[in-house]
Amino acid sequence: MTRKIRAKDGEKLTKDNIKLVIELLGQDKPITKKFACETLNITYNTTRLNRIIEDYIAELEYIKTMRAKLRSQPISNAEAKEIVEGYLSGDALSYLCETTFRSVDKIKSVLTKYNIPFRSEEQDYFNSAMVADKALSQTYEEGDLVYAARYNSPAYIRALFSKADDGPVYSLTIIGDHRRNAYQPWYELADLRPLQKELGVEISDFSAIEINTMLAEARKRANARKSK
Repeated sequence: MTRKIRAKDGEKLTKDNIKLVIELLGQDKPITKKFACETLNITYNTTRLNRIIEDYIAELEYIKTMRAKLRSQPISNAEAKEIVEGYLSGDALSYLCETTFRSVDKIKSVLTKYNIPFRSEEQDYFNSAMVADKALSQTYEEGDLVYAARYNSPAYIRALFSKADDGPVYSLTIIGDHRRNAYQPWYELADLRPLQKELGVEISDFSAIEINTMLAEARKRANARKSK
């Protein structure tokens, strides 16, 4: 994989923007390279413009090659751990597909296997996701990892708070952007203990932005080692 050109302050080197420039340059009546540079908000420099386009195309080819290579290979426990930690920390499905070279269906199959509900922008505290029956449990202990549907976030069990007529209510420590102590009934908690036992997943008490930054830096270091 080629070394990617770094964007300078103010430059608009997003993938969507570079793709747009390539499409406009490939029209029957193409835009000028000067206009292409202006679209990317870079100094007029055809050599750098060409390098940006070449790197973008090379990256697409690399992703295509890696996806073809991994298509027939099962997802390892190490990959599954990376996927679930990333998703629980706030990564979007599209980002996980891009960084793991796996299809969205493969990503979803891992999340489903480990009882992780899919996030939705339509969900909030008063309109939470339904937790699948197979992901439910009424028996938790301190330190168990769960997914709190109302907060759309992972959480750790603190203690049994009360025993209501329809089952136990637990006190939780919500992790991530919604970090706080909370109380939730058992039927609003997805059991994520298999992640702890099988994959060794632990989610730190950082915001989603902080966790995503750390994960991104770790992936960059890993990719740098692979490219050597």
